[in-house]
Amino acid sequence: NSAYIAHLGVIDRETALNLNVYSDPDTEGSADWDLFVRFLLAGHSAAHIPEVVYSWRMHASSTAEDALHKPYIHNSQRAVLQRYLDGSSHSDDYSVEYSPLLPGSADWWLRPRRNKARPLLIAVLTHSDAPKPGQKPKFSFDYPDVRWEFVSIHSHPHSLDGLCETLSDPDGFICFLAQDIESIDCSDWVWEAIGLAELHPETVMVGGRIRNKKRIITAAGFQFGFDGPCGCPDRGRSAIDRGYFAQMFKERSVSAVSTQFAVIRADFLCDLLRNGLAPQSSIPFLGAWAGAYALRTGKRVVYSPFLSAVSDVDWETLSGPEEKQAFLGRNRDLIPDRRFYPRYFSLHGTEAYQIA
Repeated sequence: NSAYIAHLGVIDRETALNLNVYSDPDTEGSADWDLFVRFLLAGHSAAHIPEVVYSWRMHASSTAEDALHKPYIHNSQRAVLQRYLDGSSHSDDYSVEYSPLLPGSADWWLRPRRNKARPLLIAVLTHSDAPKPGQKPKFSFDYPDVRWEFVSIHSHPHSLDGLCETLSDPDGFICFLAQDIESIDCSDWVWEAIGLAELHPETVMVGGRIRNKKRIITAAGFQFGFDGPCGCPDRGRSAIDRGYFAQMFKERSVSAVSTQFAVIRADFLCDLLRNGLAPQSSIPFLGAWAGAYALRTGKRVVYSPFLSAVSDVDWETLSGPEEKQAFLGRNRDLIPDRRFYPRYFSLHGTEAYQIA
């Protein structure tokens, strides 16, 4: 979160001067964002020290009280995000727009303009032991380069080897789409997933959230060590609940996502199948194995609310204790994963986001 920089932080003065920080009037009011983005584009990184505690002075004219106290904030944030796009090689492929999930607030979406399609294979995950090419899902999406395969969730993940061979393009992606998915909310979901991987090249897997017909979340972003070896802190929420700091409606890094509905880089999947699995691995729990292998290889897994679907099949029940024990045994050094879930929060299922 770049906002920590302005509240209490230390920066390298010489580097900051060389990067002309605090020099752009278009980013007035978002100097912390602008500083962070300039450093980021120059190849520098920031470190967050969570042990530092500071008090917050909130006065009558503070934007902490009401962002409308500074009406230029929205324009300045947009300018910073446009600088980020202009500093990448994809400035013409995305537009800076308000997030449709958080209307009225300064929350943003780098929306893909659908300029460049990557090769995509959709693996429809069936509950049949011997899947045959069947009816494709009825919901539609606008993507020009798609191939379809049908895979049983009861087969070992190595049954996916053929998909990697089928999709030989190194820039290709494979979408895991459970046959029990009944509808998808956003028609931009493919472009969103591939766009995140394009803007952040270390991203190897993007997944979303699943809600049942009662509008209860059954899967979203997963964290290693939460309620077992790999669990979802937001499981059980209402679908309209924004969650902790509105994270349910924001793109963010997580330990893992569910293969019930996710997009993965084809080359990463091939590497995972060769080097990152155990004999007990299953397709329903493959997202956890992928997340662990991504962490070990310096890659990223992302949750996006723009991948949002409906299913009454709870995939949490499809993986057994033997596999989870094998996952824990192989990845004990990664658990718990506190990169994206505060270290002082409880890991118990009924106490998510509460101080332990």
